[in-house]
Amino acid sequence: MSEKQQPKILQKRVMRTAIAVILLAGLYSAWRYLPEYLNNDNAVADTKGKIIALRTDDKGTRAVLIDAKSGEVKESPDWVDGADDRDVVWRPDGQRAYVVRILPEKPGEKITPNYQIYRWNTQSGEFQVRTTGTRTLSTPRFFAWDKDDRLATALVIAGGKVLKFDPNQSESTTQVVLPPRSKDDATLTDPEGNGRSSEIDEQYGSFGQSFKDARYLFGREAVVAVLKAEAGEALIFQKLVGTPDERRPKLIAFGEHIDLDVSPVAPVVVYSVTNFRWRDPKDAPPEFIKNGKLTRPYAHCLGLLDVASGKSGLLDKSDGNERCFSAPRIDPTGQALVCLTGKYNGLGDVELNEMEVMGLAGGNQKLMQGTFRDVSWHPGGKKLIYAKKTEEGKFALFQLAQDSTGETRLTKDSADYSQPAFSPQGD
Repeated sequence: MSEKQQPKILQKRVMRTAIAVILLAGLYSAWRYLPEYLNNDNAVADTKGKIIALRTDDKGTRAVLIDAKSGEVKESPDWVDGADDRDVVWRPDGQRAYVVRILPEKPGEKITPNYQIYRWNTQSGEFQVRTTGTRTLSTPRFFAWDKDDRLATALVIAGGKVLKFDPNQSESTTQVVLPPRSKDDATLTDPEGNGRSSEIDEQYGSFGQSFKDARYLFGREAVVAVLKAEAGEALIFQKLVGTPDERRPKLIAFGEHIDLDVSPVAPVVVYSVTNFRWRDPKDAPPEFIKNGKLTRPYAHCLGLLDVASGKSGLLDKSDGNERCFSAPRIDPTGQALVCLTGKYNGLGDVELNEMEVMGLAGGNQKLMQGTFRDVSWHPGGKKLIYAKKTEEGKFALFQLAQDSTGETRLTKDSADYSQPAFSPQGD
């Protein structure tokens, strides 16, 4: 073989080796990711005019799909006696619904069942579990501005922490969002979070011991959340970026019970506080100590936090227990909200007997009286759906049009309904 031929032969060998490596990498990628892609259920679903909710009867609680015009109820798949559903939510584009479900324990099974998140294609009927692990999951909350994002992620609560939920990953709840972690430790080596409870104590010990709810803000650069403590619940705001000082949690409100909602068009948070409490009596300003006794600014309130401007204030308040606030929900335009109001009887007992709409700039309108549970807006902002107690003593679903055409009862069976939500796709 001549010396001139050797470089050509060497080049061919190098080329063949490179092609072989590329082919092997392609085959590995197909083997690794194709099943995951196929499992992602990418089919288009038309959910216009549909409502998801929870239905409770003598068999248990189950997620259902309801036709807003006919009232026809379709049950979620794969439910068995002894199962339990809670926390139903739409993906922001309305293509899929998500349900938190626990299945009954099977005889001889060593693993104790817990609540996991399932993805429901309400059109095809496909129902897939999307999380794993031994910790109970709850309260999935998608980022409100992801309306056209099929890869939308959400926040969920597990083990008292706030985790990132990515429904397109098979093990999607291993990344801790709160308490925030350094970049080199962003993913838990122990997905269950064992042995890490001190993190919450270190960062939030004065606010609470475990998270109850959390929502993204600012393109996922900040979070507003509710922490549970022995003395009540704390509403906090926390940045996920910036200097350590900028990322410190900031207390917004404290009370026996807190509900919140985030505007779908701006970084604005509304919240209700039931039975205001001082987180620490030592924190009370001097003006609230009168004749040696500690007073408070209000008993119950409806508050607003404009994160962009940093301004916060009260939309409404009461000094007595005849009027308290619950379940504030901002309308799709970001200009108004609906909330349930009622009497506070003490120790968490609230009679929600009025539904009101008020502007974020002030003013309110009482819509109706009754005994209510859960309310939400139609994506067009022209309708409300809510659970109201009937003469039979059951919570049925009702729809109220804002054009004064009146109230329509949707469900007429003997079950109780809760957590109704219109499809984001509208009618």
